[in-house]
Amino acid sequence: MFKKIFCNDVKKQKFEIIGGNLLFGFVVINILTGMCAGIISMVLPLFVVSIGATASEVGIIRGISGIGALVMVLPSGLLVDNFGSKKLYIVGSIFSTLTTVVLAFSSSPLIIIISMALQGFSNSLRFTSLNAAFFSKLNEIGIKKSGWYRGAMSIGLTFVGPLLGGYFISTFSYFAIFNITAMLTLLPIVPLLLLILMEDRKRKNIIVKFKILEQLKEFKELLKDNVLRQTVIIEGISTACFSSFLTFIVVYMVNILKVDVKYASWFLIAEGVAYILVVFLGGGLLYRYSRKTLYIISLLAMALGLLGIGTSQNIWVIFLGIIILGAGTGLLNIVTYSSLGNVKGKKGKVSSALSACTGIGTTFGPMFGGFIGDALSYKFIFLTYIPILLLVLSYLFLTKSRAVEMKAVKNIS
Repeated sequence: MFKKIFCNDVKKQKFEIIGGNLLFGFVVINILTGMCAGIISMVLPLFVVSIGATASEVGIIRGISGIGALVMVLPSGLLVDNFGSKKLYIVGSIFSTLTTVVLAFSSSPLIIIISMALQGFSNSLRFTSLNAAFFSKLNEIGIKKSGWYRGAMSIGLTFVGPLLGGYFISTFSYFAIFNITAMLTLLPIVPLLLLILMEDRKRKNIIVKFKILEQLKEFKELLKDNVLRQTVIIEGISTACFSSFLTFIVVYMVNILKVDVKYASWFLIAEGVAYILVVFLGGGLLYRYSRKTLYIISLLAMALGLLGIGTSQNIWVIFLGIIILGAGTGLLNIVTYSSLGNVKGKKGKVSSALSACTGIGTTFGPMFGGFIGDALSYKFIFLTYIPILLLVLSYLFLTKSRAVEMKAVKNIS
């Protein structure tokens, strides 16, 4: 009896150690990956405005990469399922480095648009491979920590990246910044090789057969899962909202409210800090409240934050609105990733479904925001998303959800 208890305890400790190592690896890779994206998000809108781009062109430049990601959704999932996450991530990182170097030599919005479209292909490979690897390891990591994955990305995207971006803008030329960022894009490959094995060592080489109709049929079957369908739709809308915020908030603060550029980065950082705190500390909410309740709270928080950003000229009110927006987005992503980790099916295809909707949001969010900014004014870029978020709330109430209370997932954590 004692021997059985002891063995079970040892197995549990070993499982926890493995899960901890995996989580640490994903956190490091995501922080570094997000950092590079955060630098670009901070620097690129200001750069294109400096060469004469309108709000619509800024939106197109930021959104065009999502089209590349959408085109690669089906191939990325298929390639990940057959060749593994690690190889695809490395290929995507190398390609992203090359397209970032092209930005350093760009002098017109058209060249930048083409470069960002190409970067969308590589981003799809990188993020789909990371998502698939994380979903496949979620049981070992523990569902309570499902939000840590996206939280780590946010540390880089909305904290470290903008902080470095603000410093770079005040210190270096745009040419130097893009070249530095290109080199930094390769940095996550180091922990990838040293800290984490993203697929089974026993993986066998599989011949890929691009049977498009068969793949589409599998996707259609996968999307019959109500939890998956709801989750990717909500994530797509929230991504559109966040992408618009990320694209235009610094331009809004610098060009409209006349905030110094080195201080404008702190508004992005405030959103990131709020997001990160909720993601890393809010995992326990999954066991206390239903999935639907948490979605409602997060969407209402996002709408309230956008209201503060769009209706006030007071810097501190805007700052508070940004914090509320970040907290709501963080809570939403906890629910999203814990839900997708429990969807049955190949994780490459589950990840691709997520990438498709986030790709749509990343593409059309900034484009829509740019159109609104030119037609009305910058503040309406933020205000227009409030009724859209309320429509998503209506969708939650109108659709029959067969989602199980998140308390039920304790059995697999």
